[in-house]
Amino acid sequence: MTTVAGLDGCRGGWVLAVVEARRRGLRLRDLRVIRSLTELDRAGRMACIGIDIPIGLPERGTRDADRTAKAALGDRRSSVFWTPTRAALAEPTRAAADVVNRAHDAGGLSAQSFGLFAKIREADAWVRTSRDRVVEVHPEVSFTTLLGHPARFGKKTTAGLFERMEALRAVGLDPLPARDLECAPDDAVDAVVAAWSAWRAAEGTAVAYPPDRVLDSTGLPMQIIA
Repeated sequence: MTTVAGLDGCRGGWVLAVVEARRRGLRLRDLRVIRSLTELDRAGRMACIGIDIPIGLPERGTRDADRTAKAALGDRRSSVFWTPTRAALAEPTRAAADVVNRAHDAGGLSAQSFGLFAKIREADAWVRTSRDRVVEVHPEVSFTTLLGHPARFGKKTTAGLFERMEALRAVGLDPLPARDLECAPDDAVDAVVAAWSAWRAAEGTAVAYPPDRVLDSTGLPMQIIA
Protein backbone atom coordinates (compact mmCIF):
# COMPACT_ATOMS: atom_id res chain seq x y z
CA MET A 1 0.00 0.00 0.00
CA THR A 2 1.44 3.36 -1.02
CA THR A 3 1.78 5.83 1.86
CA VAL A 4 2.67 9.47 1.28
CA ALA A 5 2.71 12.67 3.30
CA GLY A 6 2.14 16.38 2.84
CA LEU A 7 3.65 19.16 4.93
CA ASP A 8 2.65 22.80 5.25
CA GLY A 9 4.19 25.35 7.59
CA CYS A 10 2.08 26.78 10.40
CA ARG A 11 2.58 28.90 13.49
CA GLY A 12 3.10 25.83 15.69
CA GLY A 13 5.59 24.15 13.36
CA TRP A 14 4.31 22.05 10.47
CA VAL A 15 0.98 20.46 9.62
CA LEU A 16 1.45 16.82 8.59
CA ALA A 17 -1.08 14.94 6.48
CA VAL A 18 -0.51 11.22 5.89
CA VAL A 19 -2.42 9.65 3.01
CA GLU A 20 -2.73 6.00 2.00
CA ALA A 21 -3.84 4.58 -1.32
CA ARG A 22 -6.81 2.26 -1.12
CA ARG A 23 -8.66 0.09 -3.59
CA ARG A 24 -10.87 2.83 -5.01
CA GLY A 25 -9.00 5.97 -4.14
CA LEU A 26 -7.20 7.64 -1.25
CA ARG A 27 -7.65 7.81 2.51
CA LEU A 28 -6.47 10.47 4.95
CA ARG A 29 -4.84 8.45 7.72
CA ASP A 30 -3.40 11.17 9.93
CA LEU A 31 -3.57 14.95 10.24
CA ARG A 32 -1.64 16.67 13.00
CA VAL A 33 0.82 19.42 13.89
CA ILE A 34 4.48 18.55 14.36
CA ARG A 35 7.10 20.84 15.86
CA SER A 36 10.09 19.74 13.82
CA LEU A 37 10.94 17.79 10.70
CA THR A 38 13.88 15.91 12.22
CA GLU A 39 11.90 12.89 13.46
CA LEU A 40 9.71 12.56 10.38
CA ASP A 41 9.63 9.08 8.86
CA ARG A 42 13.06 7.90 9.97
CA ALA A 43 12.00 4.36 9.04
CA GLY A 44 11.53 5.43 5.43
CA ARG A 45 8.03 3.98 5.05
CA MET A 46 6.64 6.86 3.01
CA ALA A 47 6.96 6.59 -0.75
CA CYS A 48 6.98 10.37 -1.17
CA ILE A 49 6.72 13.51 0.97
CA GLY A 50 5.44 16.78 -0.50
CA ILE A 51 6.49 19.93 1.32
CA ASP A 52 5.21 23.45 0.74
CA ILE A 53 8.54 25.24 0.95
CA PRO A 54 11.36 25.83 -1.55
CA ILE A 55 13.88 22.98 -1.34
CA GLY A 56 16.17 24.04 -4.18
CA LEU A 57 17.73 27.49 -3.89
CA PRO A 58 19.27 29.51 -6.74
CA GLU A 59 22.78 30.90 -6.62
CA ARG A 60 21.82 33.84 -8.83
CA GLY A 61 18.60 35.16 -10.33
CA THR A 62 15.16 33.61 -9.94
CA ARG A 63 13.99 30.05 -10.42
CA ASP A 64 12.21 28.73 -13.49
CA ALA A 65 10.03 26.81 -11.00
CA ASP A 66 8.59 30.04 -9.61
CA ARG A 67 8.14 31.63 -13.03
CA THR A 68 6.32 28.66 -14.54
CA ALA A 69 4.15 28.19 -11.43
CA LYS A 70 3.13 31.86 -11.51
CA ALA A 71 2.19 31.52 -15.18
CA ALA A 72 -0.04 28.52 -14.39
CA LEU A 73 -1.87 30.37 -11.61
CA GLY A 74 -3.07 33.39 -13.58
CA ASP A 75 -4.78 35.81 -11.17
CA ARG A 76 -3.42 33.82 -8.20
CA ARG A 77 0.21 34.21 -9.28
CA SER A 78 1.01 36.43 -6.29
CA SER A 79 0.67 33.40 -3.99
CA VAL A 80 4.03 32.16 -5.33
CA PHE A 81 6.84 34.09 -3.65
CA TRP A 82 10.20 34.46 -5.36
CA THR A 83 12.63 32.04 -3.74
CA PRO A 84 15.63 33.77 -2.13
CA THR A 85 19.15 33.00 -3.25
CA ARG A 86 21.18 30.69 -1.03
CA ALA A 87 23.49 33.58 -0.14
CA ALA A 88 20.58 35.75 1.00
CA LEU A 89 19.22 32.94 3.17
CA ALA A 90 22.36 33.14 5.31
CA GLU A 91 21.65 36.74 6.33
CA PRO A 92 20.03 37.45 9.73
CA THR A 93 17.92 40.50 8.80
CA ARG A 94 15.62 41.36 5.94
CA ALA A 95 17.63 44.47 5.12
CA ALA A 96 20.87 42.51 4.80
CA ALA A 97 19.19 39.68 2.89
CA ASP A 98 17.62 42.20 0.51
CA VAL A 99 21.04 43.71 -0.29
CA VAL A 100 22.57 40.27 -0.92
CA ASN A 101 19.61 39.09 -2.99
CA ARG A 102 19.86 42.16 -5.23
CA ALA A 103 23.61 41.67 -5.55
CA HIS A 104 22.89 38.16 -6.87
CA ASP A 105 20.50 39.43 -9.57
CA ALA A 106 17.39 38.16 -7.76
CA GLY A 107 15.69 41.47 -7.01
CA GLY A 108 14.28 42.78 -3.76
CA LEU A 109 13.09 40.53 -0.97
CA SER A 110 9.46 40.75 0.14
CA ALA A 111 8.43 40.63 3.79
CA GLN A 112 6.49 37.43 3.07
CA SER A 113 9.55 35.76 1.58
CA PHE A 114 11.78 36.79 4.49
CA GLY A 115 9.13 35.50 6.89
CA LEU A 116 9.73 32.01 5.47
CA PHE A 117 13.49 32.04 6.08
CA ALA A 118 13.37 29.98 9.29
CA LYS A 119 11.18 27.33 7.66
CA ILE A 120 13.36 27.28 4.52
CA ARG A 121 16.50 26.77 6.64
CA GLU A 122 14.84 23.96 8.62
CA ALA A 123 13.65 22.21 5.47
CA ASP A 124 16.99 22.73 3.71
CA ALA A 125 18.79 20.86 6.50
CA TRP A 126 16.16 18.12 6.82
CA VAL A 127 15.64 17.35 3.14
CA ARG A 128 19.23 16.17 2.75
CA THR A 129 18.36 13.12 4.85
CA SER A 130 15.38 12.21 2.63
CA ARG A 131 16.10 13.94 -0.66
CA ASP A 132 15.14 11.01 -2.88
CA ARG A 133 11.61 10.95 -1.44
CA VAL A 134 10.87 14.65 -0.95
CA VAL A 135 9.27 16.90 -3.57
CA GLU A 136 8.49 20.59 -3.42
CA VAL A 137 4.83 21.48 -3.82
CA HIS A 138 2.78 24.66 -3.81
CA PRO A 139 -0.84 24.25 -2.64
CA GLU A 140 -2.32 26.74 -5.11
CA VAL A 141 -0.55 24.97 -7.98
CA SER A 142 -1.81 21.64 -6.64
CA PHE A 143 -5.38 22.91 -6.40
CA THR A 144 -5.13 24.31 -9.93
CA THR A 145 -4.27 20.79 -11.09
CA LEU A 146 -6.97 19.19 -8.95
CA LEU A 147 -9.71 21.64 -9.98
CA GLY A 148 -8.63 21.97 -13.59
CA HIS A 149 -8.35 25.76 -13.14
CA PRO A 150 -7.03 28.21 -10.52
CA ALA A 151 -9.21 28.39 -7.42
CA ARG A 152 -11.93 31.02 -7.76
CA PHE A 153 -11.78 32.30 -4.18
CA GLY A 154 -8.98 33.14 -1.75
CA LYS A 155 -8.06 30.27 0.55
CA LYS A 156 -8.68 32.24 3.76
CA THR A 157 -12.28 33.04 2.81
CA THR A 158 -15.19 30.77 3.69
CA ALA A 159 -15.97 30.27 0.00
CA GLY A 160 -12.33 29.48 -0.78
CA LEU A 161 -12.02 26.97 2.04
CA PHE A 162 -15.25 25.26 0.96
CA GLU A 163 -14.07 25.19 -2.69
CA ARG A 164 -10.81 23.49 -1.75
CA MET A 165 -12.35 21.04 0.73
CA GLU A 166 -14.94 19.95 -1.83
CA ALA A 167 -12.17 19.32 -4.37
CA LEU A 168 -10.32 17.15 -1.85
CA ARG A 169 -13.47 15.24 -0.90
CA ALA A 170 -13.98 14.43 -4.60
CA VAL A 171 -10.74 12.38 -4.52
CA GLY A 172 -11.54 10.73 -1.20
CA LEU A 173 -9.68 13.12 1.11
CA ASP A 174 -11.90 14.77 3.70
CA PRO A 175 -9.85 17.24 5.79
CA LEU A 176 -12.60 17.65 8.39
CA PRO A 177 -10.20 16.70 11.26
CA ALA A 178 -8.62 20.13 10.68
CA ARG A 179 -11.29 21.51 13.03
CA ASP A 180 -9.47 19.91 15.96
CA LEU A 181 -5.97 21.19 15.16
CA GLU A 182 -4.24 24.20 16.67
CA CYS A 183 -3.53 25.74 13.29
CA ALA A 184 -5.36 27.73 10.63
CA PRO A 185 -7.84 25.60 8.63
CA ASP A 186 -6.22 26.61 5.34
CA ASP A 187 -2.84 25.31 6.57
CA ALA A 188 -4.38 21.89 7.21
CA VAL A 189 -6.10 21.88 3.82
CA ASP A 190 -2.81 22.84 2.17
CA ALA A 191 -1.07 19.91 3.88
CA VAL A 192 -3.69 17.49 2.55
CA VAL A 193 -3.37 18.72 -1.04
CA ALA A 194 0.42 18.55 -0.65
CA ALA A 195 -0.01 14.86 0.18
CA TRP A 196 -2.25 14.48 -2.88
CA SER A 197 0.54 15.87 -5.06
CA ALA A 198 3.05 13.58 -3.33
CA TRP A 199 0.83 10.61 -4.18
CA ARG A 200 0.76 11.71 -7.82
CA ALA A 201 4.55 12.01 -7.75
CA ALA A 202 4.86 8.49 -6.32
CA GLU A 203 2.50 7.18 -9.01
CA GLY A 204 4.36 8.99 -11.80
CA THR A 205 1.33 11.10 -12.83
CA ALA A 206 2.35 14.49 -11.43
CA VAL A 207 2.87 17.67 -13.43
CA ALA A 208 6.23 19.41 -12.95
CA TYR A 209 7.09 23.12 -13.09
CA PRO A 210 9.33 23.41 -15.03
CA PRO A 211 9.09 20.05 -16.86
CA ASP A 212 12.87 19.61 -16.89
CA ARG A 213 14.51 18.85 -13.55
CA VAL A 214 17.05 21.53 -12.61
CA LEU A 215 19.35 21.05 -9.59
CA ASP A 216 20.76 23.71 -7.30
CA SER A 217 24.39 23.86 -6.20
CA THR A 218 23.79 21.23 -3.48
CA GLY A 219 22.01 18.79 -5.80
CA LEU A 220 18.47 19.60 -4.67
CA PRO A 221 15.81 19.96 -7.39
CA MET A 222 14.37 23.39 -8.16
CA GLN A 223 11.03 22.08 -9.34
CA ILE A 224 7.42 22.33 -8.11
CA ILE A 225 5.33 19.16 -8.35
CA ALA A 226 1.52 19.07 -8.64
